[in-house]
Amino acid sequence: PYVLGLWLGDGSTYKAEITSADPEIVKAINDAGFRTIFRGKYSYGIYSMLPILRAMNLLENKHIPSEYLRGSILQRLALLQGLADTDGYCDTRGQCEFTTTKEILATGVLELLSSLGIKAAISEGRATLYGKDCGPKYRIKYITELPSFRLKRKADRQKRSGFRGTANRRYITEVISVPSVPVRCIAVDSPSHLYLAGR
Repeated sequence: PYVLGLWLGDGSTYKAEITSADPEIVKAINDAGFRTIFRGKYSYGIYSMLPILRAMNLLENKHIPSEYLRGSILQRLALLQGLADTDGYCDTRGQCEFTTTKEILATGVLELLSSLGIKAAISEGRATLYGKDCGPKYRIKYITELPSFRLKRKADRQKRSGFRGTANRRYITEVISVPSVPVRCIAVDSPSHLYLAGR
């Protein structure tokens, strides 16, 4: 999951290749069991990853596959760390953010954060390069006690404690009365019997 997160953030849309100037990222890919080869100008090929990307329909279609959004907590956290180590940022106050130009990836990151119990806010702006408008960008900001980064320089900046009591609270914004209809109650096999239905 961590390597997939890295590729979703800084990988080539068309092949199993990543662009990174950070030796920590290249080492992490090798430590995960993949072999990298230097292709020049911060570009590294990732052996054995192309069939995986093709099987998950990710080539020219970057998104978070649903099976990765339903993995264990540690798997989902590893995916978030890969995304944050590449397209993430930690500001001087220790707040985390993730930015992408792909709406489907932004939607997936929001769901990933929610699945980890992290409250996040998204805003849309314009991406620019050397003053040229390159289209929409999506910026997601969040704070969490969970380690969002593996890269040392980012992990050292992240604030992971001392939040206001409202950091993880969600609020009811509206209650609408609807006509009563026949229903069937269901429960899941857990102490609370609660489950998620929809976003």
